[in-house]
Amino acid sequence: MKSTMKTSIPTCDFPRLFHTLARALQTYRFIYRSPQTQNVYTLNFTEEWGRALYDFTRMLRDELREELIMIIGLEEDDLVYDRNVLVVVRSKTDDVIRRIARVALEVNREYGASINFYMSAENEQN
Repeated sequence: MKSTMKTSIPTCDFPRLFHTLARALQTYRFIYRSPQTQNVYTLNFTEEWGRALYDFTRMLRDELREELIMIIGLEEDDLVYDRNVLVVVRSKTDDVIRRIARVALEVNREYGASINFYMSAENEQN
């Protein structure tokens, strides 16, 4: 059963929105944060979606290195603005967008998953 959550908030802080929704839904799957933070989250490798999120995160970390700030993944079918993964980067450039899209397509193809990401810059508010 596909669950689509939509809201008509004209502007919002997407990282905070994803954190709030994930906590409310208790659907945290995995979060990568820069080493400066101390939050610890778990990832269930017994499920295909968990393995897909892990590979997506691992590949993005290898691809973007210090450009990657955070990844938040909801359950595959829990969508916010038709997205189930938030990727926060230092700067939002065309090159970074293309690299994230390429990794998402590769992981989706490998796992038959549906990683629909929203990308936000570190200090972006809307």
